[in-house]
Amino acid sequence: MKGKTQYYFIVLSLLLPLSALYLLAGPGGTLVEGWNYLLSQLGFSAGGYPELLPAIMLYRALRLGVALVVGFTLSYSGGALQNMLQNPLADPYILGISAGAGFGATLANFLQLGEGFGGISVISIFAFLGAMSAVTWVYSLARRRGNITSGALIIGGIIVSSFLSAGIVFLLALAPLRDQHQVLLWLLGDISNPSISFPHLWAILSVSLLGFLILLFLGRELDILSLGEEEALNLGVNVGRVRLAIFAIVSFACAMVVSVSGLVGFVGIVVPHAARKLVGTRSRRLLPLAGLLGAFLILSADTVSRLLLERLAIPIVPVGVLTAFIGAPYFLFIYFRRLR
Repeated sequence: MKGKTQYYFIVLSLLLPLSALYLLAGPGGTLVEGWNYLLSQLGFSAGGYPELLPAIMLYRALRLGVALVVGFTLSYSGGALQNMLQNPLADPYILGISAGAGFGATLANFLQLGEGFGGISVISIFAFLGAMSAVTWVYSLARRRGNITSGALIIGGIIVSSFLSAGIVFLLALAPLRDQHQVLLWLLGDISNPSISFPHLWAILSVSLLGFLILLFLGRELDILSLGEEEALNLGVNVGRVRLAIFAIVSFACAMVVSVSGLVGFVGIVVPHAARKLVGTRSRRLLPLAGLLGAFLILSADTVSRLLLERLAIPIVPVGVLTAFIGAPYFLFIYFRRLR
């Protein structure tokens, strides 16, 4: 298993930079053009790019960074929750993050509060606040006698998500038609937001990496929790405290990325599930591989979206739509395989 894990990491370590170079190459670009363009931006001689505007490169680099951070964060968070809840179909959105962020973004668009500040759009700010408010609500519903049970957490997430989803539909019905399209794109998961800035991206990346390192530190406790609450208590794990820590880390990290990307579905379920098939359930192997696989998946989906626009003149397709096209058939495959 150790040799297989190293092999998967090596393959992904090669695929990720190649995909990134292709995305940086621009319309009709190749890997060589992407490499030359990167060299030109670093001050090295790479002819053929004096006419390209720095703003274009900035936009592509930001879009690339958002794709990597979103895929990485949603995937390792999904893996952590699946081990904690002993449910391979759990994902970060089960905490109410998606509904809370969606309600916040829809409310900001409905109120027309302006452009935001500090390079952060008002939609992103309200999405983050909505996501954190939702997970706080879920936590208060799930907390019983100072402890959080898996079943209560899932039920609390369903209740909050259902209520906020109704709120999203209500606000969309009241919003002008010209505003509904913008919100709909965000709800479908769109990482091509031109309002994001590098300080905003660095803040999200810092939170994501810090959360990832803490979850790795808690890897042993996560593995024990996956055996069941009674077994964890017998082995000396403070179940309530560990669950609260994981809940807080995943909630904050995912709320940060969702505020930028919108609701990119299926990544937090499908990617950890696939990673578990490759390297098993041990968290310190599962979470890094899931994170890399998720980053590659979102990067690939964004590349496909760009190619559809460039080659077939298809209007922009949000990455959330493409990940849904991947996720649904994947679960159908698993379903039929288990029937056999």
